[in-house]
Amino acid sequence: ETAGSIFGGEIVYFLLNLRDFQLANGEQHKSYLAMIMGHGGKKSITALLTNVRLICKNTINQALAEGNKLFKKKHTKNVEQNVIDELAIIAAANNKSEEFAVVANKLPNVAMSLDDANKLTKSLYEGDSTRASNTRDEILELFRRGKGNNGKTLWDWVNGVTEYVDHYANTRVTSGKIAFIS
Repeated sequence: ETAGSIFGGEIVYFLLNLRDFQLANGEQHKSYLAMIMGHGGKKSITALLTNVRLICKNTINQALAEGNKLFKKKHTKNVEQNVIDELAIIAAANNKSEEFAVVANKLPNVAMSLDDANKLTKSLYEGDSTRASNTRDEILELFRRGKGNNGKTLWDWVNGVTEYVDHYANTRVTSGKIAFIS
């Protein structure tokens, strides 16, 4: 799917498209196997299953924080001998991708009212601050009118949250974890 490097080749990545599939609502989706490795002597070789398309430092950090890590190996002189392990990882990643497709295909068929979306959003972004309230309002608006959404299903809500996190939330990445500051 894609490959590249950042920081002058210090970190190299490639992304293998495991599968394209169509959800029940017609939306297209992709699952990837990502391999991320460092050439500065400090980063392990990491394989993970992700739905994030790697193109830059931010998407690499997002995939590392959210992805399903399959393995992490120190970059030693003998690492090449573990190619058989990597093939097993690809098979495992494909199975996880199948599991995601099954779950994702059910979500467009689960009806969700605005009231239910509001309750779920409040459980995700708790608090009485103006910031929390504004965040909830924005997610609910994206649930109703976000890209491809009609505000009627659990998939619309998931897409609303995803659109908010991907395009509107302020984020901070520390120690491989993403904190949403919105």
